[in-house]
Amino acid sequence: MTPAEEKAAVRRAVRQACAAVPADVHAAASLSLCRALAAMPQFSAAHTVAAFFGAGAEPDTRPLLHAVLAAGKRLCLPVCGSKERQMHMAAVTGLESLVPGPFGIPQPGREALPVPPQELGLCLVPCVAADTAGGRLGHGGGYYDALLPLLRPGSTAVLCCFSWQLVPRVPMEGHDIRLSLLATEHGVQRAKAVQS
Repeated sequence: MTPAEEKAAVRRAVRQACAAVPADVHAAASLSLCRALAAMPQFSAAHTVAAFFGAGAEPDTRPLLHAVLAAGKRLCLPVCGSKERQMHMAAVTGLESLVPGPFGIPQPGREALPVPPQELGLCLVPCVAADTAGGRLGHGGGYYDALLPLLRPGSTAVLCCFSWQLVPRVPMEGHDIRLSLLATEHGVQRAKAVQS
């Protein structure tokens, strides 16, 4: 099985698991995840937070987005282009200004100012699947693989998912990036060392 086939198989399995989760369980876990992220020291320390608007089976991040704004921090959300790996972060002052993006996910409108990756103090990263070693499997567009290397030293990137999105091992290729922090509805943990 090629790496691409292996990734496709993991995506299918995790998406099936996500589809079986009741709406009330999803909502409660989303709230727990948002609270865990807001309790991080790195959240308190960050002036600029790059988050994501959870859609579909992803965590509902709206409580956290409101918490970022209520804390007086600069909230940045992804703006995706139609091409692969074409994404930038833009600052928003409220969720009411968001517009549907190429995938139907709410994103900042054209008037929103782009924010360079070097200004992001905390970057919250979504995924389809993850493992406890910080391995991440996205939707396949490569957006975050392009963004993460541009973060400044000292900024914090956190892989965000539900416990039912965790798999024993995410298939990784050379361009894939492991994250050192993993957040689920059970809290934030440091990624485990990769077993050789």
